[in-house]
Amino acid sequence: PWVAHALADALDCDAAAPPDALNALRHAPAFSDRHAPLLPTGETRAQLRAAATADSYARLPRLRLPTLLLHGGADILVLPDNSRLLALRIRGARTRVVPGAGHALVQERPALVGALLRDFIARHD
Repeated sequence: PWVAHALADALDCDAAAPPDALNALRHAPAFSDRHAPLLPTGETRAQLRAAATADSYARLPRLRLPTLLLHGGADILVLPDNSRLLALRIRGARTRVVPGAGHALVQERPALVGALLRDFIARHD
């Protein structure tokens, strides 16, 4: 939860910056194409705050269903060890780290993710 709190605080830039400055930044040609979508919206902040107050980690051992955790081996936002730690708390969970893939694993390797999911579902259907 501390990560979500930190992100929520860091992304709560509406409180720290005048709305006109944020609006100008969102529409600046050199900035807007790539980075404007990363600026937080009210919805983003609300999701981060919700994540900061939820303690789902403590409830993981209660899961009683087949679980596959997929993780990009080159993810620098959430390290692969995070999935391994989650898997230790979920009975029978499997972890698959995809070498070279980053945080956007599904977008980076859609065919591989699809194949891994189909195989996992077929084994547990």
